[in-house]
Amino acid sequence: VTLLLLDSYDGVEWRDPKVLAVKRLKSNGKLGLPGGKVNSGETLKEAIIREVKEECNLSIPKEALVKVYACIVSGFYCTTFAIKKEYLDTIKKRRVKQMEEDIVPIWVKFNTYDFVMKSEFREYNDGLLKNLDKIVKVLNNEKGETL
Repeated sequence: VTLLLLDSYDGVEWRDPKVLAVKRLKSNGKLGLPGGKVNSGETLKEAIIREVKEECNLSIPKEALVKVYACIVSGFYCTTFAIKKEYLDTIKKRRVKQMEEDIVPIWVKFNTYDFVMKSEFREYNDGLLKNLDKIVKVLNNEKGETL
């Protein structure tokens, strides 16, 4: 599971929004979205809440999450959540902090050059980027539909 946390949902059609990413030092500094594996007995939302807290020191309420993207990558079912628009400003104001020695949270431009080409899971992140307009429409309408 991963979290797509953009700096804003406004104007993504004409600008590169920034996204909260993590630099994974054990993977030669490759970028990724905050997230990880789901533990036994955890729901997808519980897993992403735990992972984001562990990697970025951000506390996210379960009701702030909406599932926006899912697909199979290398035989694994991958799901991405985003923050509902009504919670975005509150969560963005919280201080992002490095919590794990090998994972550094950073804000980067969410585009092919600055994020996708430097990411660990290029195919998945490219899919997110290509569907960004649709994802933002879901977030702005808050329908909670998955692409």
